[in-house]
Amino acid sequence: YLCSTRCQHVTPVLSSQHGSSCRPRFHLDLWIGFTVQSWILDVGRPVVMIDSFELLFYYDESLGHSMCYIPLFLVLFLFFSGCFTHRKQEVKMPLAAWILLPPSAAHYWYLITEGQTFILFIFTFFAMTAMVMHQRRRGMIPEINGLFLLYSFSLALLLVALWVACLWDDAVLRRKHPGLIYVPQPRAVYTLHLRQRHIHSLSSMTRRNLGFRR
Repeated sequence: YLCSTRCQHVTPVLSSQHGSSCRPRFHLDLWIGFTVQSWILDVGRPVVMIDSFELLFYYDESLGHSMCYIPLFLVLFLFFSGCFTHRKQEVKMPLAAWILLPPSAAHYWYLITEGQTFILFIFTFFAMTAMVMHQRRRGMIPEINGLFLLYSFSLALLLVALWVACLWDDAVLRRKHPGLIYVPQPRAVYTLHLRQRHIHSLSSMTRRNLGFRR
């Protein structure tokens, strides 16, 4: 997937035969597999976990989250560092990439909110931005897969900002997340608000049914 590395090894004879060096392509199969698998693993929450992670979650939930998600963000950054091409090449995201962008960004939004990984995410995003600025000085720009990952992170950050803005004045969630960084968990929103409304509506419906039978 490191197209910039591959292009450096293209011989002049091969380049002259085809008229130009190799062009990066969007790895649709890779991104679909990664997005679907990530949604299944993160939302499905496997029943059996590694004992060491269970112990970390028991003593320090934030430490457990960090140990689980640090390798993921590190791999994403390493992948992004190889997704650069020469500025002379035209880089344009295909339609399939734009269609896959919302579910990919929603997955990162879920990692940030439910997994409480905002610090890891923002550091990775800043590192990616710094990498882009550094590569531009060398005449390199992000290729299609790099743009897709960068746009996914940018859209996820926007979704998190909207999520926090909508729940900014919620006193109940403020007590649930008293720290300096306020990023409510979707599970907490469901448990503290939506679930209570659902239980209240079910109890009201049950009372009306009992009264009607009488």
